[in-house]
Amino acid sequence: MKTKVCTASGILLAAAAVLLILKPFPSYAQGFGGGGIPPAIKEKIQKWQRWREQHKNLDNLSTLVYQVRTMDNGSGYALNKKQAARMLSIMKSWSHKKDMSEEDARKLSKIIGDMLTLKQVQRVTTILPPWKKQQAGGGFGGGRPAGGKPGGFSFPDPPQGGFNPLNPDTLPFPQMRPMAKKIDYAFIVKLTQQSR
Repeated sequence: MKTKVCTASGILLAAAAVLLILKPFPSYAQGFGGGGIPPAIKEKIQKWQRWREQHKNLDNLSTLVYQVRTMDNGSGYALNKKQAARMLSIMKSWSHKKDMSEEDARKLSKIIGDMLTLKQVQRVTTILPPWKKQQAGGGFGGGRPAGGKPGGFSFPDPPQGGFNPLNPDTLPFPQMRPMAKKIDYAFIVKLTQQSR
């Protein structure tokens, strides 16, 4: 199921920033109108780079769940009843927890990987998440990502407390939480139907 993204500039900037936060950081200078990254934003990105290095399993889990959700919508690759029930259990049991450890994320990734068939694993590995497409393409286009404008957007620091990629309420971007909740809710509804 493809999700339509609001075209409001603030939401688009928030979406771009979420991709920056959770995924690798190539050079994005051309994505900021060709003027390079503002120093304040560059400092934030460096903080996020350090945070990501210390939270690789959380990042991997986030990517894997995206890949499984995308695969599940493809013809011939849908999760079977048992797989859907297992994935549903994971999504429901973690959707309200405020924190997930690196070890928790590693274990969950292994559980999800182990439950997939060889055909599904081969399909999952071909799915390129949007943030990796952006990495390959270089940049997010024009727009100003700093200063709280437009749309009241601001670039936050990495999580100081808990973070859980399966709980939208822990996303550091409040602007993205409603959209993330809708995506997760739709996935849970689909898994519920598939597991019956």
